[in-house]
Amino acid sequence: MTTEPANRELIEQIDSGADRVTARYRIYDHYVEFFVAEIIGWEAGDESRVLYPVKNAQSLPMDSTTNFDEAERYVEGSVKWDGCAHYYFGDEYAYLHLCGVGPAQQLATVITTVHRRCGELLREQGSETLDGEFEGG
Repeated sequence: MTTEPANRELIEQIDSGADRVTARYRIYDHYVEFFVAEIIGWEAGDESRVLYPVKNAQSLPMDSTTNFDEAERYVEGSVKWDGCAHYYFGDEYAYLHLCGVGPAQQLATVITTVHRRCGELLREQGSETLDGEFEGG
């Protein structure tokens, strides 16, 4: 997304209800970029090694990786100081397959959680945010 160096980078897991995701935040002066990947399991015998679907996986069940940088995008984007955001979903074509209401609710939870967290991260580093744009819902 951006070529300037981030002030800070943070990676954390989000419990979105039925499933978990991992989010990477890159914090800049007036905005935060994020990349979220869905957790599909843990490596056998080592629950500290999270498994993610691989970008452009060709096999079913899907190929997996423990390398977050090789993970398929669940949602990615940026949130500015004023609460305005850009979101890109799923694969390289922005396609995201959801089956039923549960996964749609998970997506809504993830987006809301990430949006609020971006506001917190901006305020933590001393950036002003627009009143009310990171609350509610």
